[in-house]
Amino acid sequence: MSENPQLSQESTPVCAACGKENRSGARFCRDCGMAFGASKQESTESSALSLDQVEEFSDAIIQSYSLSAMAAKRALKTGDLSTARQLWVDATTKFNSQVAALRTKIGQASSEILEELSDLLADKQDIDAGFGLNNFTSAESSGSSEKLLVCAACGKENRSGARFCRECGASLS
Repeated sequence: MSENPQLSQESTPVCAACGKENRSGARFCRDCGMAFGASKQESTESSALSLDQVEEFSDAIIQSYSLSAMAAKRALKTGDLSTARQLWVDATTKFNSQVAALRTKIGQASSEILEELSDLLADKQDIDAGFGLNNFTSAESSGSSEKLLVCAACGKENRSGARFCRECGASLS
């Protein structure tokens, strides 16, 4: 059995924003669209990201989330609330893991970088509001009479009437 030398010599790029493995030679992440600019060696040598890199990652994350949220909006328009909610939860979970990966890569952040992260979270909330995805409740899908609020920032269910998420502290209004 002969081994393909090209495959054994090339490394598989792993996206710094979302952690997905990509095919050898890929220029962009197949999952979130992030451009591969730095080699693996460069990314491990410097764990802190510059403001430009954070902005680039943030743009890719919000673009990926926006595309997923559009699918949820389409399902919502057809009246398929269960599918719309599941698509939104999946998109929010992916968004949160990408933001967590980005936070890990940032290290000690400057005020400009923290502001960029804050803008990223605000952009997600704007997309949810614009697509009508910010009012999902688990009660609608479970058939329960008690309405639970789902946090737009982290996807955690909260009791009806709660003002802030019990998991991440984000405003629920």
